[in-house]
Amino acid sequence: MGARAILVIVGVLVALAAGELGLRAAMPDARLPFETHARHESARGKFCEYDAVRGWRGVMKADGDFEDVDARHHVHHTRFGSRGTEVPLERSSKRRIVVLGGSFVWGYGVEGADLFTELLARDTGDEVVNLGVPGYGADQALLVWRQLGIQFSPDVVLLVVTPSTDVASVLATERDGRAKPRFRLDATSGLEMENVPVPQSDGPWNVDEPPAPEAPPSALVVAASRSALVATVMKIAGRLPARQTGDDAQNVLARTPQAEATRTGVTTLGFLLLGLAADVKAAGAQLVVTSVPTVVQVDDGLRAELVRTHPAPAWDFDAPGRAMQDLCRLAGVRYVDLLPDLRAAARTDPYLYFRSNLHWTPAGHRVVAATLARAIQSP
Repeated sequence: MGARAILVIVGVLVALAAGELGLRAAMPDARLPFETHARHESARGKFCEYDAVRGWRGVMKADGDFEDVDARHHVHHTRFGSRGTEVPLERSSKRRIVVLGGSFVWGYGVEGADLFTELLARDTGDEVVNLGVPGYGADQALLVWRQLGIQFSPDVVLLVVTPSTDVASVLATERDGRAKPRFRLDATSGLEMENVPVPQSDGPWNVDEPPAPEAPPSALVVAASRSALVATVMKIAGRLPARQTGDDAQNVLARTPQAEATRTGVTTLGFLLLGLAADVKAAGAQLVVTSVPTVVQVDDGLRAELVRTHPAPAWDFDAPGRAMQDLCRLAGVRYVDLLPDLRAAARTDPYLYFRSNLHWTPAGHRVVAATLARAIQSP
């Protein structure tokens, strides 16, 4: 091989390396759609422990790596057992927001710096306390407020509801194999808590879940997961891996007519909102509620795919938002609708949710943070 050929090869390699480094800096999310891993860990198992009242809680000061089939990131918990910047109980002069919720608040799939709660603090200048715990529904979020959140003396309490799972979990005494408390509706006293103390499981908490049923990735997908250059070329060519639409259970509120159990779950969720609203008002704070749309509510293409593959029953993908708005109106609390901004963003960036675990990607967290910042800063 001649000297000129060697120089050409070296030049091409240098150019490719420079392009790779440049794309990684300019487009840090480029490889995310192609990430593929062999493990499917339980976020609750690795970063949670038994709690007699809530069923489980975040491990204080937990520190380790989390890996799912389409995501990998580091997790660090505060001394309160949650992610994000640690805010002391003592008040400063800044406005303070306490955020309650499950895995979307905890930040399943993203690094700590990408959490919408961190971005919200940056965009508003407020102190934002992330008290999200994987697997929590609105019932356990209410207990977090009563046990811990109130101690932060917040100005605003933000509850992030996940209707696709909450309407079932608020009626259950078990979720994903772990016992939990349940609030029962009583005709005279309102909400009565059951299954407390929560039965403790004999099995270990720190275990892997069974691998998700996902086909082995192609060589191109593996290459794209490691190279921003390859990933960018594949995105331009429209070669993104197939994304899940979620099953019928995840889209339960969009099914028409709704099942009786779904209607009961919505009613229970409404009473939980009333209870939290009363608690927050008594503490001198304002309650704001938002809800997590499913990926098919947000993404036009996936929505069309779900309707094509599941034509019956009829679908009403705006029904979950209307249900939450109605519940908040009855509870006398403010509701922030994330769906319009997420839908608009998805038309130019379809990767706002991870393809398999269906939580927000860093891009999704950015949209949510911007929406919440505008809403919370406005009267």
